[in-house]
Amino acid sequence: MNNKSNFTAVGEEYPTLPSYLARNYLIWGDKVALRQKDFGIWHEYTWKQVYEMSKNFGLGMLSIGLKKGDKVCIIGDNEVETYVAAYGLYGVGAVIVGIWVDALPDEVVYYLTDSESRFAIVRDQEQVDKMLTIKNKVPQIEKVIWWEPKGMAAPEYKNNPWIMGFNDVSELGRKYDQEHPGTFEECIKQVLPSDSANMYYTSGTTGAAKGVVRSHSAQIYMRKLLNLYYPLNLGDDCHSMIQFASIGEPITGSTANLLNGAVINFPESPDTTEVDLREIAPRFHSLTPRFYEEIASKMRVRIESAGALKRWVFNLMLPIGYKVAQYEIENRPLPVWWRILKWIAWWTAFRPNLDKCGLLKIKYCTNSGFVLGAHTFRFYRAIGIDMREFYASTEIPIIATHVKGHNIKVGSLGEIVVSVEVRLADNGELYIRGPHLFDEYYRKPDKTASAIDSNGWYHSGDAVYIDDDGYIFYIDRVTELASLSSGQKYSPQGIEAQMRFGAYIKDCWILGEGKDYVTAIITIDFDSVSKWAERHHVPFTTMIDLSQKDEVANLVLKDIIRVNSGLPPATRIKKFAIFHKEFDPDEAELTRSRKLRREYMYKKYKDIADGIYSDNDVIQVSAEFSYADGTKDIVTANVKIRKVPGEQE
Repeated sequence: MNNKSNFTAVGEEYPTLPSYLARNYLIWGDKVALRQKDFGIWHEYTWKQVYEMSKNFGLGMLSIGLKKGDKVCIIGDNEVETYVAAYGLYGVGAVIVGIWVDALPDEVVYYLTDSESRFAIVRDQEQVDKMLTIKNKVPQIEKVIWWEPKGMAAPEYKNNPWIMGFNDVSELGRKYDQEHPGTFEECIKQVLPSDSANMYYTSGTTGAAKGVVRSHSAQIYMRKLLNLYYPLNLGDDCHSMIQFASIGEPITGSTANLLNGAVINFPESPDTTEVDLREIAPRFHSLTPRFYEEIASKMRVRIESAGALKRWVFNLMLPIGYKVAQYEIENRPLPVWWRILKWIAWWTAFRPNLDKCGLLKIKYCTNSGFVLGAHTFRFYRAIGIDMREFYASTEIPIIATHVKGHNIKVGSLGEIVVSVEVRLADNGELYIRGPHLFDEYYRKPDKTASAIDSNGWYHSGDAVYIDDDGYIFYIDRVTELASLSSGQKYSPQGIEAQMRFGAYIKDCWILGEGKDYVTAIITIDFDSVSKWAERHHVPFTTMIDLSQKDEVANLVLKDIIRVNSGLPPATRIKKFAIFHKEFDPDEAELTRSRKLRREYMYKKYKDIADGIYSDNDVIQVSAEFSYADGTKDIVTANVKIRKVPGEQE
């Protein structure tokens, strides 16, 4: 399938990311570029300020030995310094390697070594300490540069030549600019569209993570393609929470900022995000299902905890929202009567709740990473959010999406975007070709060759089908499609996504490969379940105790019955167990993007994975915990195995 247009991505005038930085300095100098909250006050930074700060940092990096094409890793939450560092590095031709803030030391060693990074830019003392613990394992790292001063005045940091402050680097750059005026501008001119801009590591669910290299032209093409479907204007507020380790960052972050002039806002801390979002009221969200499921879950818990009148009004208005949403999904004109009811529902029920979530002024909400559960998708549409699916991967970041003004087929990933070609292999795997495709897997020519064939088709590894109207429906990863002993195929991820819509469910692990029926191991959302338990006078002591309560099992059972009602009889959940702990990336149970590591999980929890298919009612499970200081502990719990009423094995 070919979906071409006359769309041109990279203009001759601004062919690279730093060339847009220079443009913005010249034409938008006094306009706000970045905004950050510190100590309860929002601080604004104009394009002129951002350009000067970026120039000083970039030149400072040159003065300590950075060369064009060098790899520099960034480990830190998104703040003004994160973007100033990135823009300065783009300007001098460096390649940014993003690493997750919560990556374990061994993971950081792998990323730094595999990417051949020469410098590390980190946020705070915690990350500096992490780097110090692995210093002997990463001899190629010449400097560690920090920007958050708290705790960094101690002699072991100040007197260590390997460690340097962000402001010190910038001061070197300021002096360098005085001695060599025009150097930064000349460096920007030397950066080519084909030069590497960013490197993103894959999640590594089935093997070692691979460094996905993306050029300046690919990043720019991605943004201009996004603008056809999700246009942003100068001054539009965006919320930056996706780290540079993810391809999601440039979607709502750096490229939106550089190309469109959208203002990037940084909350004061993760703990204040919800409050800060209300003040920001961003125009565009592009998140993964887990974030949307969490927001929806919190909203539902908030409604359940509200007073009787507010709860009654919301529940009265919600069916109206669903009816209106169905008209919009089918792209049908909304009758006058329903327009009036929509207005009433908006002002009495939906608007106040969206305001509390910081979604009041949202213009576009896109979901990527995996298909959002149909219940969650319809819920957002019902409360007035223009929720759309957005099919992307690190290798090719925009493939398909729901299009405004077209029919929306719930459960689909939308229609193929312009300039992208797709075709299906015999086994249902999707092959993709487009101008914003990645360049290579860094230092892995064999992996690159197996991913991109001689005709330029990227072998996505995704099993999909495309209907007669051109809508893509995601099934699962080709390698993760499961089969029951009967040969009946099913998608574990699909069932898991539906389960996570439950207000009290944190995560779900679906089992059944080679078995006679499907089972589920579920983790509860301790915060919401504990609040529910307190309201309903259910006594408990710990999460282990709470997770095994019959009352909690009945809560979870309602969601299982809901999900089962939409599944073929053969693939319905027959048994379930509520796990005594959350699945944790630090325990390697999840990737940093919170995808299940299925093979590892089965090896680690083989007792319960096999035991849930036995006749036992209780399985003893031991789980190892790793604490922040490196110590470990083993917690043992008796996990109850429960049957789903009405579902025969």
